Amino acid sequence: LSSNTGKHMADKVNVINDSIESAFAIAERSSADDAAAVTRSEAVISTVLEDFTRIVEDLRDSTVLMETESDGIREEIEDMLITLQFQDRTSQILAQVGSSLGELEQTIGQRRIASARGEHQDFDVSGWLRDMEQGYATLEQRLNHRGEQAQGGAQPDITFF
Repeated sequence: LSSNTGKHMADKVNVINDSIESAFAIAERSSADDAAAVTRSEAVISTVLEDFTRIVEDLRDSTVLMETESDGIREEIEDMLITLQFQDRTSQILAQVGSSLGELEQTIGQRRIASARGEHQDFDVSGWLRDMEQGYATLEQRLNHRGEQAQGGAQPDITFF
């Protein structure tokens, strides 16, 4: 009986020892698995952060490039607007000059016809010049017409049309 009891106790101790060893092995594997999972997670997080950093840097570079391009486009548009304003103003002046020359031609033609009929009409040069001046759109034109210069003497750095 005592030998049976001793054997039975030894078997139970062995089962308990085996269970403890098995539990310990499982805990070690679990710990190793956890450590591997942490290492893999750290690697993934590191990769994601590197990718994110690269994307942010690319976006920053793109923003700088876009701002530079935007400034260039803005300058080109400003230059085009100034050119268009100049062309528009030149066209207005040429239209006014053409109109004035047309009126002068018509007046001279009327004078020739009247002269051919024996009628003599004086040509009112001052009146014609006054009428021509009425068609001017800017003070600069009027001053140039009168042979005057704008007050202040110095030319402005910016020309507005």
